[in-house]
Amino acid sequence: MNQKDNQHHVVIIGGGFGGMHAAMKLRKAPVRITLLDKRNFHLFQPLLYQVATGGLSPGDIAYPIRSAVGRVPNVTVLAAEVMDISPDQKKIHFADGDLSYDSLIVATGVVNHYFGHDDWSEHAPGLKTVETRSTSGAGYSSPLKMPNGKAIPASGAPTSTSSWQEAGRQGSNYPEPFPCWPIRP
Repeated sequence: MNQKDNQHHVVIIGGGFGGMHAAMKLRKAPVRITLLDKRNFHLFQPLLYQVATGGLSPGDIAYPIRSAVGRVPNVTVLAAEVMDISPDQKKIHFADGDLSYDSLIVATGVVNHYFGHDDWSEHAPGLKTVETRSTSGAGYSSPLKMPNGKAIPASGAPTSTSSWQEAGRQGSNYPEPFPCWPIRP
């Protein structure tokens, strides 16, 4: 049995802000850390809206978890999706095996909350993943729709004037003017 096997084993589920922060806080502690995430990258969610509007590419806001904690000697990163947790046995179950732990930190992120109006989710999708960005962003980058809900025809000038501007904490964030078309009589 080597020295690592005798160390207190902390398992962190989630490679987002919470999981990464916990791993970095424990980097000098005399513990062995296993950081689990079903993806191999950390996503900087506050900038997802800029990816959805075309201002940034997904690669600008996502980076490998291993690159963030790779030089920390007591952290091991595993790409695995947790299927179940057995707190009495102190085990985490995956599709292809189990992992024992001494301490467990669950930092799996947040979900969208619609204040008791889950029907709003159809019209106001959350922006939490790159995949969500693809579907949400489709509304921004696809052909504009007219007030009556019909798509602006691709073969000719639209029949209304449209402009769109987005502002965030830093002010205007859209990279260039959004095209506007003249009103047709």
